[in-house]
Amino acid sequence: VIHELKKNKCKINVFDPIVDSDEAKKECIEFLDSPKCGEYSAVIFAVKHDYFIDQGTSQLIRYLDLKKKKGVFMDVNSTFQKEDFPENVLYWSF
Repeated sequence: VIHELKKNKCKINVFDPIVDSDEAKKECIEFLDSPKCGEYSAVIFAVKHDYFIDQGTSQLIRYLDLKKKKGVFMDVNSTFQKEDFPENVLYWSF
């Protein structure tokens, strides 16, 4: 997913506190120590770590910039439900 988005000239920041950073570096993926709240137009929830699930959607969407437009939350594993999100977050599941 990351490589495809980069090919389409998307600016990507990756955060996963569980990932092995040495393995990620082999794939040329740089990870953030901590994402900034209110900075992103989209969040891609790609791995079902309990770390993220236990936070709940209200905590996960705080990273979206919702001041001017809807944010997008992409749920690759269909972990959550559309009803878990406020109206200003467009929920996509696969």
